[in-house]
Amino acid sequence: MERSFPALDKLAEYLKENAFINIRITGHTDNRGTPEILQRLSDDRAKAVKDYLVYRRHINPLRIEALGMGASQPVNDNSSERLREQNRRVEVEISEITKPLPLGMQGEGDK
Repeated sequence: MERSFPALDKLAEYLKENAFINIRITGHTDNRGTPEILQRLSDDRAKAVKDYLVYRRHINPLRIEALGMGASQPVNDNSSERLREQNRRVEVEISEITKPLPLGMQGEGDK
């Protein structure tokens, strides 16, 4: 995880500058192991990223959802070590924007 610290530091700065954005962190695994072990491993991956942001970068934990997906969402077929490595990952996405959009930027259903 240490090699990810620079990217996580950039994410933390972005979150500090944009306090109205909440994120979802998802941990993923390759297909080597039992579903239970892979679920736990993916949970641990997502939680490790959340813990870094919360305890080392002081981001409010209520702004971060951490989920493990196990091997359920591979980006490829796991047919080689190189491909399995790509499936062992953590993804971050914006889950909520709590700041109201400026007038004129809302969709028709938002008015």
